[in-house]
Amino acid sequence: MDTPETNLFGDLLKSFRQRRKLTQSALAYKIEKHSRGSIQAWEGGLYFPSDRETVLMLARALQLTESETDKILLAANFAQEYHTQGISFSAGEKGEHLYLVDTYVDERGYTPIVDITLHNNGTQTALPTGVEIEILDVGEFHYCDDEDDEDDLTRSLLEVTGTYDVKLSPALKGKRMPVKIAHLLRADEADRFQLRIGQDFVNPSLAYVWYYLKIVIFYNEPRRLIEAKPVLLSVPPVGIDSMDVWTSLPTPCAEQNRATLHTMAELSAIRSASVETTIRQVLGE
Repeated sequence: MDTPETNLFGDLLKSFRQRRKLTQSALAYKIEKHSRGSIQAWEGGLYFPSDRETVLMLARALQLTESETDKILLAANFAQEYHTQGISFSAGEKGEHLYLVDTYVDERGYTPIVDITLHNNGTQTALPTGVEIEILDVGEFHYCDDEDDEDDLTRSLLEVTGTYDVKLSPALKGKRMPVKIAHLLRADEADRFQLRIGQDFVNPSLAYVWYYLKIVIFYNEPRRLIEAKPVLLSVPPVGIDSMDVWTSLPTPCAEQNRATLHTMAELSAIRSASVETTIRQVLGE
């Protein structure tokens, strides 16, 4: 979830970067990152850097003053380096800081998997106990071949500790689905689990169904939550060579598929690889 603290860190980082006239890629290079992905995620408020030294590397790369360095450290929920701000977190405020490090859609199989990595930056144990998936929107893509019949390095190094099956349906649009999970993250620990997304309906006229999902993770008592950026994925993952779906012929079916694709392309979300490829190749975006 874009909390005020996350937005503050992202806003500060973007402001300091632009002041130095650095691109995201240039700043990433200065802190020994291979791409701008982390900088983009931090500025977008998706999550914080996972360790204090990374924030200090950013401060050095951006040539921040002592006061600015302390400010950006505090914004990322780390202790000050020079103690210029006169601000410190109480023990209670430091106690529970569970962050969503990464959300990734794995499409190597027929059923897409939402891969989620968490990190506990606090001093107390965090107990994730549930996930709530809200189906914000649905895009249905039909076969059109028979129109007359109307027919990061962090993730790779961390073991998955739980996989949970989730069955969706276009009829569930606007509904929320609870999923029970059971995990434990001690102070400074990371954990990774997966949501395997399937469907519990059969419609032979549908080639793909795209789901626009909001994922919320609940932990501890009284219940606290983390809200991820929405995810847009396809069940099953799209095969771009399926010309019976992405036909250029001006049939009602093809026109409806393209209209649906335009609608889905306007949604702000973490897109799965097959969804991103389809939008770029079919719509040229």
